[in-house]
Amino acid sequence: MGDSGSLVLGFILAVLSLYFSETEPYNALSFYAVPIMLLLVPIFDTTMVTVIRLLSGRKASMGGKDHTSHRFVLMGFSEKRAVMFLYGIGVISGLSALFVSRSDAPTSPVVIIPVILAAVLMGIYLAQIRVYPEKEFSILRDRPYTPILIELTYKRQLMLIILDFCLIVFCYYLSYRLRFSAEFFPYYFKVFLQSLPAIIACKFAAFFALGIYKGIWASMDSNDALLYLKASTLATILSVAAVTYIYRFVDFSKGVFFIDWLLTNAFLLGTRGSFKLFVDTIKRKTLEGQRVFIYGAGCGGELLLHELLNNNKLKTKPEVIIAFGEETLK
Repeated sequence: MGDSGSLVLGFILAVLSLYFSETEPYNALSFYAVPIMLLLVPIFDTTMVTVIRLLSGRKASMGGKDHTSHRFVLMGFSEKRAVMFLYGIGVISGLSALFVSRSDAPTSPVVIIPVILAAVLMGIYLAQIRVYPEKEFSILRDRPYTPILIELTYKRQLMLIILDFCLIVFCYYLSYRLRFSAEFFPYYFKVFLQSLPAIIACKFAAFFALGIYKGIWASMDSNDALLYLKASTLATILSVAAVTYIYRFVDFSKGVFFIDWLLTNAFLLGTRGSFKLFVDTIKRKTLEGQRVFIYGAGCGGELLLHELLNNNKLKTKPEVIIAFGEETLK
């Protein structure tokens, strides 16, 4: 198609998306959210490529094979699967835009926030894929502030804390939206805003007390999953105790805290699991070497598989694990 064809199509799509603003949207939030979600794929790709190129000391206007589709191919996807994956993202974002355009302002964040979080997480995942032989993010390397960035992003896991902050607020908000109908939600929304600082403080106190930020962000096993469940349960207990002590539990609903507990567990496990899934997918898709089969499951087979996946010097590519004569997924 070339640059000329893509620029024309992009201009047409941009104009058509702006046409939505002339149709008097149902709520003010959809005025901005709907056009962005309709063009989520090109906006995401352009933003990610521009930011990474600038931080890597390259001109944003120069061409290259560092777009979203190229990174999916480097992950091990075929070109067809990479394109189909982007089609799927476009369909989901389009359906989300349709939902927002027909919803009121209090309901729209139920869809907008997960879409934004998913896009941010995907950007973080794809940014870790090395495209060029030179060092990525060279502008951030060997600078006076580099040790501070390393301290904040790796040791303190600041990004994970910010993510959890967004999840805590969203889960608590969604609990109220699911618990109360549109007729009563405006009243209870004030209760939500009033109690939100106490809920955030209680949940982070529980998370830090049980040490969920001490582990490796890209590693997760059954023990970690159990730890997240314990942290979420303790956070809910502290939240109930706090609103009981501060507000005497007036105008609060037990159902809200139960829904919030379920949502918090789901999002904690989902986000952490996605980190590990991404890292494992990269390792499996990019492995090169002699194909090997592991006979015998259990702890020994799992440890061997882990070593083969993480030690590139072995030059092996495990395919399947065979346990007791039956093939199981690796």
